[in-house]
Amino acid sequence: MSATAREHGPSADERIMIVDDNPRNVLILKKLLAEYSLCVAGTGEEALALAGEFQPDLILLDIMMPGINGYETCRRLRAMKDSPTPAKIIMVSARAIVTERLQGYEAGADDYVTKPFDPDELLAKVKVYLRLKSMEQLERLRDSLITLLSHETRTPIACLLSASELIRARGQASSELRDMLDTIEAATRRLHRLIDRVVLLSSLRADAVVLDRTPTSMAAVAEMAVEQLRPQAEERQIEMQHVAGGDAHVLLDPRFVELVLHPLIHNAIRFTAPGGHVTVRTEEDDDYDGVVLRIQDDGCGIERDLLPQVTQGLLVSDIAHHGHGLGLSLPTASLFTRKHGGRFKLTSVFGEGTCVTLHLPAAAADLGDAEPLGRVA
Repeated sequence: MSATAREHGPSADERIMIVDDNPRNVLILKKLLAEYSLCVAGTGEEALALAGEFQPDLILLDIMMPGINGYETCRRLRAMKDSPTPAKIIMVSARAIVTERLQGYEAGADDYVTKPFDPDELLAKVKVYLRLKSMEQLERLRDSLITLLSHETRTPIACLLSASELIRARGQASSELRDMLDTIEAATRRLHRLIDRVVLLSSLRADAVVLDRTPTSMAAVAEMAVEQLRPQAEERQIEMQHVAGGDAHVLLDPRFVELVLHPLIHNAIRFTAPGGHVTVRTEEDDDYDGVVLRIQDDGCGIERDLLPQVTQGLLVSDIAHHGHGLGLSLPTASLFTRKHGGRFKLTSVFGEGTCVTLHLPAAAADLGDAEPLGRVA
């Protein structure tokens, strides 16, 4: 089969490259994958030459070939920057030794299948990895749209606020007009905050947020946040207290207060009925070698079916009667906490209340324990 030979099945949008110098193997794979758009290369060099133009979603890569072998081909394919979402690579080889499998993974392969393979198993793997590639493309499109939305709305938002300020500066606005300006400014600022929070959550999931951590007293930070939000609690006739146990320091990015503490305490206040209680508790955790922060309320709680979803973001249980809030606080808090090398836990009983628990390593802990967001998002 020529290196440039291509065949298109009914699923032409999903492209698979077969890299194998054995015509019999190629024939078997072509019959098995007839529904996809196929491209065949007989050597690693041919695969590298075709990959940029064909833009495969998946590559089935043999190891033993003339010229460069499959391992080196895989490494070079991974080094190519032609596609924003790199192809999935499954190595197909008669070599079944564990060290050779590991060598394939180290070269950048996503999976390893030994010959002779079971056709149904290989086809199942192909479908799984094509689905994963499709999901990655959708996520990248989502992130691009979010970034575009952020850029394209900044100027209109700034213009609205500037125009409102100019009208006020003239000093001739009637009481009715001033009320309308208040409404415009409040709605505009709310839209600005919402866009900023969506962009932040997207950046956290993409592991694109860099922390600037300094030793900070968690008890002092929690006390400050409670006092800043106490007027909101008092307005709703909710009793709120901070209980501090110890004064251990953690390595904390200053944005933690605004992005994690304030939203979590605000949620506890908002979803607690008048006369209820909100308790913020900080204490040292010797077992974890760090600090535990708990925010507990006796509010409405979260339905059990929704608990697995609420840390994913943009959760609205009843869109038709949705008032405000897009469920951004919990996923942002979870990712930001894990970015600090900590742990995030949510427990809730519908009708009884919710408790959010954050475990953060003490300032003396090894920063290398921080978990990459790419594995936790």
